[in-house]
Amino acid sequence: MTRGATWPASDFLLLVAKFRDERDWARFHSSKDLALSVSIEAAELLECFQWSGDDLEAPERSAEIEAEMADVLIYLAMLADHRGIDLDRAVRAKLAANEKKYPATAVKGEASAARAAARAIHEEARRTGANAPAATSNRAEEEEATSSPAETSELRADSVREEAACAPAPDGTAPVPDAEGASKPEASPVSSGEEKVAEPVQAPEDPREQIRLRAARLRDALARLEKHLETDPAGFWEASPDDRVAYVRYVEPVLAVWRLAGDWFGAPPKRRPPLDPHLYDWDDMTPGLAWAAFSELVGLERMETGAFLRAANSGLVGRLLRRILDASPEAWFGEGSSSRTPIA
Repeated sequence: MTRGATWPASDFLLLVAKFRDERDWARFHSSKDLALSVSIEAAELLECFQWSGDDLEAPERSAEIEAEMADVLIYLAMLADHRGIDLDRAVRAKLAANEKKYPATAVKGEASAARAAARAIHEEARRTGANAPAATSNRAEEEEATSSPAETSELRADSVREEAACAPAPDGTAPVPDAEGASKPEASPVSSGEEKVAEPVQAPEDPREQIRLRAARLRDALARLEKHLETDPAGFWEASPDDRVAYVRYVEPVLAVWRLAGDWFGAPPKRRPPLDPHLYDWDDMTPGLAWAAFSELVGLERMETGAFLRAANSGLVGRLLRRILDASPEAWFGEGSSSRTPIA
């Protein structure tokens, strides 16, 4: 390498395997979890440059950058070992393919060629729908996606308050504030060959029944999110138009849960919760403790952009959701949860 970098020593893979096997961790590994770990560590490497503005090198964080690069390489080594891949052969084969795709005589010194290649990959993903960000459907989500973290938290808080005060009726009709500020369902058209107006359904007057309906909608939203995470990510990293701010655009199933839960989430965590599912005691994980852990991850996202995405990518969020959904909402807010109890 021309700038002084050195490739790992010949016993690098053996050292990684020795570290893993001494702790008997190989039995927890799968291709999926190791690939997710590579992505998570790569995101943590990206965090070293977050908010750096015009500083493209961040020399004051060299030690952190080095440590995160090592984590990426270690997980790649374990993934290669798990799948029996010859990394040396794979790198050489990929370079040979790139030589044909981007001949030096055609692209040497051309930054536009690199950008065009990246753009082609992104457009192909968008065309096939493989990794395209979910389109925002309203102005509030568009503003959230392009706001600073502080503004994003405020927008999210506003939407939570609005959801709590103006929750949809069970039949899906949308409530609107009346002259006194109370909420009442707005009639929605029903298409059956001609325009008809659905009869508005009055929200129950009993506050306990209103809470139960809200809890039922939250349970449905949690189930949809758990199903979504089985095959798709919770969000996508994006950058502002000037490339100075990186943020995560979360998909609608995530936003729906955040809106519906509102003040049922506890206070932001006082310590940083682990994002690795292997660091949790699943034998003693009750639905109440699972909700408390899920609530902490949401609170951490308000302080650390992308934390919830990393937790979802590691499989932690999906596993917590499955444990939460094992019980009714009454059990979610029990012992071990810092959230307010919604159902007396």
